[in-house]
Amino acid sequence: MTKNYWQELKVEEKIREILGEVEIRKKGDGSPHHFGRPYMTCYQIAIKFREKFPNEFKIFNDNGFPIGGKGTNQHNSFPQYIALQLSKKIDDLGGIEGRFLSHESLETLRYKDNNELIEFSGTNYEPSIFRLK
Repeated sequence: MTKNYWQELKVEEKIREILGEVEIRKKGDGSPHHFGRPYMTCYQIAIKFREKFPNEFKIFNDNGFPIGGKGTNQHNSFPQYIALQLSKKIDDLGGIEGRFLSHESLETLRYKDNNELIEFSGTNYEPSIFRLK
């Protein structure tokens, strides 16, 4: 992508909104779980982005960055774009944490997007996960 869609489409703000909507799990007594807010994979973020911001997602999709997934023969995807941008900018993002999920013994991750199942495209590397602190 030659344009700076990250800034132009305010992708960071939209991802912050998505991550901020993830509910903190409650303990049996109703208090917040001590682990804090759950992480989301880049696929989960991408699927939610498409749902909440269809016009902005269409720009990415039309420029060769679809949701993708295993078996699509797509070498660039919107989840990869999200993971790359967040990883590159993580030190300057303030309030967003990034980690990897180990691929040890991981066969697949599947996501439900409307009625379509999307399978994580590679288990040779660790899936990126992000959350708001």
